[in-house]
This record gives sequence, structure tokens and C-alpha cells, in this order.
Amino acid sequence: MYTSPPTEYRQFSAEVRIELNAAGQTFRVASVGPEEVILHADQDADIAPMDAEITLFVDGDEFVWPVYLPHGVVPFSRVARIEPLTEMRCVSRRSPTL
Repeated sequence: MYTSPPTEYRQFSAEVRIELNAAGQTFRVASVGPEEVILHADQDADIAPMDAEITLFVDGDEFVWPVYLPHGVVPFSRVARIEPLTEMRCVSRRSPTL
């Protein structure tokens, strides 16, 4: 018979949104890794190589990761290579850290 785990071991789902900000536009991101971003299927972009930012929103907290797009974003391709410029930083918190 299954019993639920103790409260201290229960998992929760965070509210997460990821965006790529480049060339004055914002694109929804499906996935991000250390060397690439994958745009959502409904996103189409044509961006020259440039500095950009990946913005990550987690449960109301906002984090920004400055990156460089060495090949830009090619039309009809959802994958864009990235090179980190600095480490990700927290720019706003919904609530104080406990």
C-alpha cells in the first residue's frame, strides 16, 4: 500500500519562464544549456551575432545571464549557440531569502 512521503520530502513545481532578449526583442525559450538556447516552436528570429541576455524567472525571482550569440539566431532554426559573458546574477527577489 502506498503512503505519501513525509512533508519535508514532498516536491513542488516552480513557476519558471525563460526569455532571450536580443536586438530589442524578447523571445520565449524552451530550454537553455551552457552552450545553447532552444527557442519555443512558435518563435522565429533573424538576429545578427551580438550580445544578448537570458532572463530566468523562478517563482517571482528574476535572474539575468549576459551572453554572446556568436552566430546570431538563424531563421527557421530554434537552436542558437551562446557564449557566457559573465555569471548569472539575481536582479530582483519576490521575497527575502530565509
